[in-house]
Amino acid sequence: MKYLMKKIGDLYIFLNNKFDKISDKIYETTGNRINVGFIVLITFLAIITFFVVKGLLRWIFSLI
Repeated sequence: MKYLMKKIGDLYIFLNNKFDKISDKIYETTGNRINVGFIVLITFLAIITFFVVKGLLRWIFSLI
């Protein structure tokens, strides 16, 4: 469990640094501050939510 948590923490730090670098590059290029990490997180959560709702609706309609 400790090993898994360490790997998840390392992945989070790696992705956070990547998203910060991309956000800084966009800011240098355009002058607009865009939080890339937030956009990716919201997109990922929306996709997961879509599949969960789709599965629930399929299950409910199969009962009818």
